[in-house]
Amino acid sequence: MKEPVYQIIQDKISGLAVRITQLQFEKHPELLKRYGPAGKKRCFEDAVFHLEFFIEVLKLDHRDMYGNYILWAAAMLGHRNIPKSDLKNNLQYLQQALLEVLDTDYSKQMIDFIEYGRNKLNQEVTEPTSYITEENPFRDEARRYLEYLLHGQREKARSSVHELVEKGTDIKDIYHYIFQPTQYEVGHLWQCNKITVAHEHYCTAATQLIMSGLYPHIFSTRRIGKTMVACSISGELHEMGIRMVSDFFEIEGWDTYYLGANMPDSWSRLWQITRPTCLPYP
Repeated sequence: MKEPVYQIIQDKISGLAVRITQLQFEKHPELLKRYGPAGKKRCFEDAVFHLEFFIEVLKLDHRDMYGNYILWAAAMLGHRNIPKSDLKNNLQYLQQALLEVLDTDYSKQMIDFIEYGRNKLNQEVTEPTSYITEENPFRDEARRYLEYLLHGQREKARSSVHELVEKGTDIKDIYHYIFQPTQYEVGHLWQCNKITVAHEHYCTAATQLIMSGLYPHIFSTRRIGKTMVACSISGELHEMGIRMVSDFFEIEGWDTYYLGANMPDSWSRLWQITRPTCLPYP
């Protein structure tokens, strides 16, 4: 059976990243003067990240997802004074490095994806000014909540949420109109280079802690005899979204088993839908 192209790329990911970095700095020696050795190391790390995403969209055969990722990356790099041309060149060297290791049978799908991404860079994209919009019925509360978090005032953020609960606000509304848009906004602020990754991690961790404080309300709903197991797949470290989905099912009376981020495939196969008496060791 023919090995899928994404598996070949996965097996050679480190060598491909080295080759992409080599091409980037060979073709553009001014980059070493501009960014120094640290920039070359970062170029390698970015190449690995781009390849990892490329592997996933090839698995899904989803060109639009890849195009959206390229637009996101261009905006993120642009806010760090890295020109769009650098990313366009990187895609060219990605294609060249892949053609050096892939058989011609694999080339068409791979080239189609990369060319689609490069063409996306020619589009003019209007970035959102904020994810906390005027249509949000809890926009003032969401903005205040975000302000607390950005200033490291986690307890004030927690209190603002619990005040809403005490007033009878639906937990789902708090998730939908406060937690979700503020998390989007935090990501956008990091993308725009207005906050550091430390700020982003703090805001996310604080929101997860505040969500946990709502569990006495969430887990008190009447059970309906249905079960859900939720986790982030192997290699995926982001867990906020799936955790919120799990909590929504719990609010609706499901018995949920939330397993967290980066769930290994072997554990996913071993996990039983019914409540286990103990967890098997790998």
